[in-house]
Amino acid sequence: MLASAVSAVVLAFFGYFILTPSDTNKPRVRTATARPNIVFIMTDDMPKRLWRTMPTLRSQVGAEGVRFTNAYVTQSLCCPSRATVLTGKYPHDHGITGNRAPNGGEAEFRSTGQDRDTIATRMHAAGYRTALIGKYLNGYTGEYVPPGWSYWYAESGENGVNDNGRVASDFSGSFQVTIANKAKTFLDGATDQAEDPPFMLFYWTTQPHLAAKAPQGYRNLFRDARLPRPPSFNEADVSDKPAYIKNLPSLTQDRIDRLEANHKIQRRSLAHVDDVLKDMLGLLEDRGELANTYIVFATDNGVHMGEHRYVIPRGSKSTPYEEAASTPLMIRGPGVPHGGVRTGLVANNDFASTFADWANVSQPEGVDGRSITPLLSAAPPPAWRTALLNESQFVKPEGSAFPNYEALFAADGNRYVEYATQEKELYDLETDPYELTNSYDPNTMPAGLPSRLQALRSCAADACRAAEGGP
Repeated sequence: MLASAVSAVVLAFFGYFILTPSDTNKPRVRTATARPNIVFIMTDDMPKRLWRTMPTLRSQVGAEGVRFTNAYVTQSLCCPSRATVLTGKYPHDHGITGNRAPNGGEAEFRSTGQDRDTIATRMHAAGYRTALIGKYLNGYTGEYVPPGWSYWYAESGENGVNDNGRVASDFSGSFQVTIANKAKTFLDGATDQAEDPPFMLFYWTTQPHLAAKAPQGYRNLFRDARLPRPPSFNEADVSDKPAYIKNLPSLTQDRIDRLEANHKIQRRSLAHVDDVLKDMLGLLEDRGELANTYIVFATDNGVHMGEHRYVIPRGSKSTPYEEAASTPLMIRGPGVPHGGVRTGLVANNDFASTFADWANVSQPEGVDGRSITPLLSAAPPPAWRTALLNESQFVKPEGSAFPNYEALFAADGNRYVEYATQEKELYDLETDPYELTNSYDPNTMPAGLPSRLQALRSCAADACRAAEGGP
């Protein structure tokens, strides 16, 4: 593949570490009952459909594992989504509902004590070697390293990094290339001795978040790539939408041209991520660890690329629409069937419980999610959750045109949204997958949707799972 060829150039150009034959010919020997490793690759602002453009992801994770077609984030915004992954809680429960103060950002997560009980602290306490490399929470800066991490290399401030408590800006080349090297170096060190403990690596890249450039060596790829234009692109009739969409003008040609350029950047960025994934899988296989490692791929939230006319600077998200709320999710690992496709509703508040389940450790206190391990079996259970919540409750600037909301995503395809403006939306994704026709009518809407949403909007722990339905 072209990206693979380019990868070789980039490896040489940036001096990526190369394993010698003596390294790769030393597979580790561990018992069959060894606890599994976990590698969690999370991208940033990735349109769900772009997973199909990543050949290694498709062939070596999707085809070698299970792909989820109904995976969602509980809030379509960076910091709340990442806090949810760490805690296993809905945003209204962990309280991080924005990217910055007064109700969001890393400082709020720390000051409220949320970082003292996460999936990282639980795994670390149980003997796992843990690492977070890349992007942590928005607003993170300074020398502080959250508890629970054996190794820490995170974006800090505007142009710096926190390298295990040392703040610096001396990384070579681009940040994306540097964190890729750091992640592979961590895997190298975590798999070179038979007595090494199990590990959990969070490789949370900043790619393909706009408006960052793709790494050198990838910037001339996909010159002929075209931005997909589904029926919702530059939607012709938005008269049935809430005011924040209804008041948007049709996209100008200049705006469309910029979207086209941004699509190419996204493709190039993800080609780099795909090559990093290929290197990781190769290293794990050479060390005899791939069969005992769960590989998880997802994004923190999706992003609109002109759908419903919704285009705003620095990421068009924070909506309940499919473009912002859905995430690619693929998992391969011990016991996971090859080529499986699962339609059950899953969310990013399930990761903490799932990872704890795999490692046989206690999960963080008060999680709202559930382990999705049953869906990874060859015979998944017929009964599963029947609804989940997607929400947006952050403090916005005075006069903001973008309202908060709570949305019920039902397994039968119904999507019911209540906005703070009292506006409402209802779509049936079975018949209207692009959410073109708002069918909300209080006289004809399916019974029970408002009451189910009411039960979820302030739920916690067991009450969330009860309100979602299923086992």
